[in-house]
Amino acid sequence: MIVTIERPTPFDRSVQWKLHHAYWAQRGVDAWKSGEVPHLSTSNYPTARQHAQLFRAVVADLRARGSLAEADTVWLLEGGCGNGKLAANFMHALELMDAPLAERTRYVISDYSDHNLDQVVALPHVAHWIERGLMIPARYDMADPQRVRLRGGGALTHALAFFMSSYVSCVLPMKHLQRRADGTWHELLVEVRADSDDPDLTADAFVAGLVADAARYNLLNDLELHFSWGEVDLDALFAHPSHAAIVRSIVADAAEATVGYPYGFFDFLRELQPLMLDGGVVLTNDYGSVGRERIEGRFERRPQVYGNSLAQDINFTVYDGLPPVLGWEVLRSTSELDSVHAAAVCAGGFGPAARAFFDTHYLRRRPADDLLDYVAAARAYLTKKEYARALRFFLRCVELDPYDPELRYRAGSAALDASLYAVAIEQLQRGHALDAQRGWDFDFQLGRAYCLAGDHDAALDWYRRSHARGEHPVTLTNMGVLHAYHGRHATAHACYTRALALDPHYERAHERLQSLKDLVWEAAVAGFADAPVLPKGTAPVAPAP
Repeated sequence: MIVTIERPTPFDRSVQWKLHHAYWAQRGVDAWKSGEVPHLSTSNYPTARQHAQLFRAVVADLRARGSLAEADTVWLLEGGCGNGKLAANFMHALELMDAPLAERTRYVISDYSDHNLDQVVALPHVAHWIERGLMIPARYDMADPQRVRLRGGGALTHALAFFMSSYVSCVLPMKHLQRRADGTWHELLVEVRADSDDPDLTADAFVAGLVADAARYNLLNDLELHFSWGEVDLDALFAHPSHAAIVRSIVADAAEATVGYPYGFFDFLRELQPLMLDGGVVLTNDYGSVGRERIEGRFERRPQVYGNSLAQDINFTVYDGLPPVLGWEVLRSTSELDSVHAAAVCAGGFGPAARAFFDTHYLRRRPADDLLDYVAAARAYLTKKEYARALRFFLRCVELDPYDPELRYRAGSAALDASLYAVAIEQLQRGHALDAQRGWDFDFQLGRAYCLAGDHDAALDWYRRSHARGEHPVTLTNMGVLHAYHGRHATAHACYTRALALDPHYERAHERLQSLKDLVWEAAVAGFADAPVLPKGTAPVAPAP
């Protein structure tokens, strides 16, 4: 039975956002571990290094304008820390390029979900920087920009030189607006319906049930969304008077336009300013588009769903409306070819170092795009079973991001498939050293690599380590093969039988066990053909009468 759980409602006030927030409260870091929510494009090492270089340029400008002294501690805040990879990569890159500045930097790593923050600060790549006193965890909801609650107690009282966020402006409140040829303004509305087996269940009770289990697979996609447009008074639509002027500045002279206006993020930018140093910079990265032609005309806008979270693509031309209305300076992406777009905002105007760096590195060169392209090429070649070519591209990835254990794992696995065992061992060993979370089974792959390279003792050692992580029939069977090869038949038998206990249908274990039985039987009966029917010394038996 299809029931309506929400009548046509402005999209930014839809019940879907209640489910979105509940999802993050319940899912935490697992949203990234499972691959439900993307993160490589914004948290990889080339991206973090680029941000660290911009931060360094901003600090130089702040010192030049007198906002910072040479020996001052420099504070920056990341809003929405995700899985903490960006923070760790940023500090690693900063320390390599400017160790004194890294020592004076205090990186406030924050999230609005207590559950996610608690998990992130316990991760080894984040805990390392916290233990050194260079990273400070905080609970921070960007809907309340001036309240930064430090996890250790108290509030942030230091002015910020730098704020950065990734995939945040797309999840803060946004209104989807249309200006039509007759001069009227319209807002996107959504009606939400769902299938229910209980005809007496109220909409509130139905939503409460969804919220209680917001991490359930495909929950948002199971809802029926029906979109429509409702006419609105633009000047009465927002609480702050600047928004209507900014929207008009964005649309400018377009006869008709459809724009996703991130008023929630722009409110945040405005209210954040008292926390910023004079000349402090806000940097945001998000997915979307950059061309003005992408907002012209009338078309439907729908959100993207990751896990059970919502995301709305950003057309970065919306940032062009800030300077004429608020007087801020904005630097932003201009190429549609960028995989992720960036906008930097400085209320007091950028200094020359930051402006020049943004121009050369964010507008003309994005090494993170090279990384993403190489990953895509490597995966395509793996699909075609062209393993050497896949390996070449993975090795290019490793050159760009030498600290990502997953890329080492992929490179090592491709090298195994390409029969380049020395390369596989090198990449897998390096990846194993980087994988403090033990998120990848390097032990198993190293077992394979050493086995194929002919070092059976080392192979067994790595297989045992993999086995200690958790029993698996493939690992047990591989161990059994090595034991059988070296004549340890009883141990091989134990490995095969345990593999079959875990998976009675694992054909390879069945085959190896039968081969072992045949081998043991052949060894046991070897020479039997020469044995007499009657052993020597046996007295003949008289025939029966």
